[in-house]
Amino acid sequence: MNRFSFLMAFNAFVIITLFVYHFLPKDWKQNRVKKLIVIAYHVIGVLSLELTFLIYRDIPYPWLQRLGTVISTFYYVPIMIMAIFFACGAVIRFLYRFHLKRHPERPLSVKLPADQHRAALTASFAYLLTAAGFINANGLYLTEYDVPSASMNGKEPLDIVLVADTHAGSGNWDSLYPRLSELVNSADPDIILIGGDIFDETTGRSDMKMLGETLKSFKAPYGVYYTLGNHDDPESEVLCRAIDETGAVSLEDRGVRLRDDILLLGRKDDGQVRMTAEEILSAAEENDTVLVLEHRPTEFQKLADLGTDLVMSGHTHGFNIPMIAAVYWKANVVYGMKQYGDMTAVVTSGVSGWGFHYKFPARNEVVLIHLHGSETDINH
Repeated sequence: MNRFSFLMAFNAFVIITLFVYHFLPKDWKQNRVKKLIVIAYHVIGVLSLELTFLIYRDIPYPWLQRLGTVISTFYYVPIMIMAIFFACGAVIRFLYRFHLKRHPERPLSVKLPADQHRAALTASFAYLLTAAGFINANGLYLTEYDVPSASMNGKEPLDIVLVADTHAGSGNWDSLYPRLSELVNSADPDIILIGGDIFDETTGRSDMKMLGETLKSFKAPYGVYYTLGNHDDPESEVLCRAIDETGAVSLEDRGVRLRDDILLLGRKDDGQVRMTAEEILSAAEENDTVLVLEHRPTEFQKLADLGTDLVMSGHTHGFNIPMIAAVYWKANVVYGMKQYGDMTAVVTSGVSGWGFHYKFPARNEVVLIHLHGSETDINH
């Protein structure tokens, strides 16, 4: 995401704020005291957004960074949840009025709570959901997938760790890094893959350093490889140098042979100019097991048709409320494992959220994939 797109996203957040304010009960906006409270609430919330999204990485005090993230999380996640409810309510009212216009003799005998009660109940639910997501965002778990593949028949099994969406910065606090290192190395993988959005627009030098030390601790016989995501800046020398210094190897539109018959290919993010699926798969040979790593879960059917055996992605952060449409509209798979003929697709919910310290009902995870022949019975 470039700077212009980032500012547009910030403006979109402000527009949602105004939308919610419009649907608040008239009594709250006409009563002088209540109106001042509502306005102060919105002003503080928008300022916290500015602190988190626009100047977070330049704040020299970690405690102030976290305070801004907490305030913006408990301000803006409830706002987005309330916006969804208010929008649904507006649609229901429109449909009811349309019904009355066509059938005035058949009004619906449904007694609804007063505006103030509906708004209070909606806000209470939104804050409870936010609290659950805030607590949930502090956990990190290991998710395992068993992937049999005919292309692996007669070959040694391969254990792959997939890490994605670390988002070093406001969405991911450094308290997760020791747990990340522990989970990755305790899985004892053959290879470690990092599927993009390693950093983002909120990443400061201290965040970059702490995550860099964590990535350096990763150990695997075949090494650590990465692709960049839509929140990474491929033109940033600082970012690319920080990753390369960890020992991780770039897979941006290139491939590497793990063994004579296992080919690992990486793709640039589909928001960039990149090689086509046909071009990058042209490196595969007849007996290869072909693995593809790319940030966004797109073009899965095309990859399957071209002979890919396993594709791994992140980006979606799993299924999260209220971000139910922000990244899903173009995703072939939102979360988990799915078959495309002979190809298996695995999409991880990632290590953290973005911007806000929140994740629900999805949870943070490191993925361990056991890839083996379809004729092999392996108990892990």
